[in-house]
Amino acid sequence: MKTETGLYTFIKKYADLNFKRLYFALFLTIFSAVNALLFSYSLQSLVNGFFGKGMQAQAIIFPIALLLFDLVSGVISYYTLGDLAASAVMHIRQGLWSRYNYFSYLKLNEQSSGVLASRLVNDTNLISEVLSSSLPQLLTGTITIIGSFVMLLVLNFKLTLTLMVTIPLLGFLIALISRKISKYFTETQQLTADANQLAISILQSDLVVKSYGAEEKVTELGNQVFRKIYRVVQKQLKLIAVLNPLINVIMMVSLLGIIGLGGLAVTQKVMTVGALVSYVMFTFQLIAPITSIAGQYTNIAKVTGVVKNLERLFNMPVEKATPSQRKIEQIEEVAIKEGSFRYPGGHSIYIPHLAIGQNELIRLKGKNGSGKSTILKILSGMYDLDEGDFYINGLNRKDVNIFTFRKHLAYVDQNSSLLPGSIRENLLLGFDNPDTVRDDQIWSALRKVKMDDFVLQLPEGLDSAVAENGDNFSGGQRQRIAIARALISDCDFYFFDEITSDLDTETKEIIVSLMRYLHQELGKTVVYIDHDNIRIAGERTLMVTVD
Repeated sequence: MKTETGLYTFIKKYADLNFKRLYFALFLTIFSAVNALLFSYSLQSLVNGFFGKGMQAQAIIFPIALLLFDLVSGVISYYTLGDLAASAVMHIRQGLWSRYNYFSYLKLNEQSSGVLASRLVNDTNLISEVLSSSLPQLLTGTITIIGSFVMLLVLNFKLTLTLMVTIPLLGFLIALISRKISKYFTETQQLTADANQLAISILQSDLVVKSYGAEEKVTELGNQVFRKIYRVVQKQLKLIAVLNPLINVIMMVSLLGIIGLGGLAVTQKVMTVGALVSYVMFTFQLIAPITSIAGQYTNIAKVTGVVKNLERLFNMPVEKATPSQRKIEQIEEVAIKEGSFRYPGGHSIYIPHLAIGQNELIRLKGKNGSGKSTILKILSGMYDLDEGDFYINGLNRKDVNIFTFRKHLAYVDQNSSLLPGSIRENLLLGFDNPDTVRDDQIWSALRKVKMDDFVLQLPEGLDSAVAENGDNFSGGQRQRIAIARALISDCDFYFFDEITSDLDTETKEIIVSLMRYLHQELGKTVVYIDHDNIRIAGERTLMVTVD
């Protein structure tokens, strides 16, 4: 699939931009540029009045009126463009964030979380800068250059010919160097995303780093990436360091020539003093935007790489439901027939037939890496089979609304993930309308996992904040909160993926008793994996092997 697109097309597709407001704001910026040109031209009459026989009222009123118009239009256009840029970036981020959350589990785990975060936050900032600053400055700069050049021709055609060599030379230098800068910027963006991912990974693994005394090693890993970024930035700086002074020298030489030749024209009475003042003003207006345009052109060139990366993410497939797919009101059975799943490494697991119905208790057993967790992810609709079929209530998975299916299934793994927010918000994560859940239901679930006393002792109780990665709870406490979350959801099927790993004996006994309670007293289907030889009366054991 072709993913490359221009900024305009990208904004139109994903930013929900009010183009009428954009065009109005750009019109005002053009109006300001024309105002500035008229102001410079009006100085001719004003200066000539000082050196002539008298000052006419309109020679004073007209420039003042132009300045007032410029002030008003500048305020309106600046705010409008800034607001539009902020709104566009908000919509892009919302759309991208939504896609992140609807990527399939397998597809999401193929991506680097640090890179995804960098694309979402850092890359979109450049789009805001281009919309609010670079685009209007490029537009006004271009109009100012063209308008100034026309006015220079009107004021003194011969003198203007001295600039004809300067402008093409500046344009060539800007185009040549900006192309190189854009290339280095794209490289910097990728390296920055890599550094972001590395920092997140190492900071989240701080305990492992310290326990193995690897501080120096991971410090050097980060420093290597930072040095790479520095070297690329150095290359950009070298180009810019050459470009800006070179442009300034060319402009100053041109300006000196114009002032000298213009002064000679005044003494010869070919030009008036007012015309020379206007001519110098127009010269500044012609040359000054060139440096600015160089920077804005570079920013717009930079955003091309950004748009390419963002477009690729927007074009990645997401999970979605269609009206023709059946909604699941209750899970009666899940089944795999002649199914196989291939791992990126090449090996695969084969499931000739597996059916799990209501009120079953099943233990998946097998060696490490045999595919037990993979089977649970297939049964929960997280992974798709490469061959064979997965059925839900006798319907092919493709014909089922997968979101309604997962609403009736609880999946708890050994990582016990807790999200930013409060304990209450974590426990009610699966509810579309959390306010419908009574507090006594929440406390009942916490009592069953022996967490009620702990939560009661917290200053804010259920509304106590959860730290990053749930670090203000022990591993066993995080696990019990995750199970309480599953209990409150009152699902039909419960999948437990090695949830007793690395836990103390008391917590293991609590979890085993809960699985027994779910199956024997509530009639729920429980499928679990463990390496602790846990046995529950009435369970069915399934062996899992690798091809």
